[in-house]
Amino acid sequence: MTDSPAFPAVAEAAKQVLARAGGAEQLLACLEPALAAERDKIVALLARRIRVRLGDAYAAARPVGRKQSIDDAKARDNCRALADDIAGDENFLPRLVKWLSVNVAFWLWKGEAVDSIDAGSVGSLIGVYVESQVEVVTDLLTPPKVPLSRLEDILGVLRHRGEAIPPGTMLALSAPSFQSLRDALCKNSFVRTEGAPWPTARLHGGGIAQLRPPAFDDLPWLPREGLDRWADAMWRQQSELSDRDADVLDALCSLYLAKAQGPNDAVTADVAQLLNLRGLRPKKGGGGRRGGFEAEQKNEMLASLNHIQNLWIDVAEIEVMPGGRDTKTLQSRPFLITDRVGAKRDDGDIDMERFVFRPGRVFAAFLFSGAHHLLFRKALEYDPYRRRWEKRLARYFSWHWGDGGGHAHGVAALLDVVGKPVDPLYPTKTRARLEKALTTLTADHVVAGWRYAGEARPAGVAAWLGATIFVDAPEALRAYYAGKHADDDLPGRLRHARRAGGLTQAELARSLGIAQSHLSKLETGRVAPAADLRAAIEDWLAAR
Repeated sequence: MTDSPAFPAVAEAAKQVLARAGGAEQLLACLEPALAAERDKIVALLARRIRVRLGDAYAAARPVGRKQSIDDAKARDNCRALADDIAGDENFLPRLVKWLSVNVAFWLWKGEAVDSIDAGSVGSLIGVYVESQVEVVTDLLTPPKVPLSRLEDILGVLRHRGEAIPPGTMLALSAPSFQSLRDALCKNSFVRTEGAPWPTARLHGGGIAQLRPPAFDDLPWLPREGLDRWADAMWRQQSELSDRDADVLDALCSLYLAKAQGPNDAVTADVAQLLNLRGLRPKKGGGGRRGGFEAEQKNEMLASLNHIQNLWIDVAEIEVMPGGRDTKTLQSRPFLITDRVGAKRDDGDIDMERFVFRPGRVFAAFLFSGAHHLLFRKALEYDPYRRRWEKRLARYFSWHWGDGGGHAHGVAALLDVVGKPVDPLYPTKTRARLEKALTTLTADHVVAGWRYAGEARPAGVAAWLGATIFVDAPEALRAYYAGKHADDDLPGRLRHARRAGGLTQAELARSLGIAQSHLSKLETGRVAPAADLRAAIEDWLAAR
């Protein structure tokens, strides 16, 4: 590419060293500060190259006929943020210095004059190095390694996020690791692990979540007594974790998706708004009594917000070397509160009424990836103690349907979702409670209906635990997902239709006349079908 700017100061610094017959060490020593002084120019070059590469990738991956409009300012900001991250890596500048030094030395070895090292030639060398770094990063951000929607967010492609969703539902993040994080909060599976002072939970895919205060991010080398005090505080919070914390996490995700225009935004929320999402209503005033929410309700909400802010999670792993020989883990905080509004108390603190929050940078990318499902608000409204079964099952069914799952569930699996094993003394009570929960969900229109596989409920505890229950999604959800997947790319439509039809990959592959391994690659977007195979797939989809 020919967009590399000139770097006269860097070229002049190199020539001065070479004119004095300086060696490699002197050349390295002079180039580093000269390049550091040109950081803004290098970052600008990185940002331009990133935008061009990702723009080309989007043009190649975008479905034919998809309308788009670009928010140029947002595209510039996002690409600049990526460029800042690249240039901020501790190895970026030292490697650039070595790259320039080696190439300058090679020129001189070939017999070039010192005067040939000018601002333009140095700019060209810097451009080659920048391109190599951009190629690595943009490759990780190009479909099928990330959803197309993630690429659209980076480039500022305006997508209509205000789509109509069925009444009584909200958008939630669908990633399995996020589902396991909610599960860890509900069931309080944060435990002590060797080598870590913080409460730690294992997540789907081998990642972890920890309760670790944000203050520790800036002070990682605290004295032992300071670390112990923070750790003790986190263990006290661990003892408080409950379904309410999962509710608040879902509520924050939903509010952010509804209000934010992009992953770099911060949004405002009210404590009362979160309480309303949980189905709580303020008491009316009158007769000398003050109206509003009860102090206990507000304090519980503030405690849950504090718990969420202290979460530190593994979001994903990226492959640095091909073949999985070297991987790096991406970690992030789900959400951080940056500003607070409320009445000031005598102790100098405030009773928070409104706050500004935003996701961690890495978590924001996944939050805006487009991998969302509809969560019934009833899941938040059910009482976390008296309606725990209904709450957890509502959250699980919502996620399962959004992930393209079928409607068959093992009884043992549903008990695991609820976190309640069979009562060894009164097993029929456990059975009755599960059936009551499913009946309540049906009455509340969270599920369309449920039934045991077979003609009758299995007799005996062992037979019942091995039984299958069919749980049907409400028509509103089925219609929503059918329309959503109709506008999706081919891999998503193919995967959804196969699962909805109850087919295995092997069965569908046989009907299409291809290998199961090839179908797996088609469903994940790793390969594109040939024209004749695509026609056969479209015919099969049209017949559904």
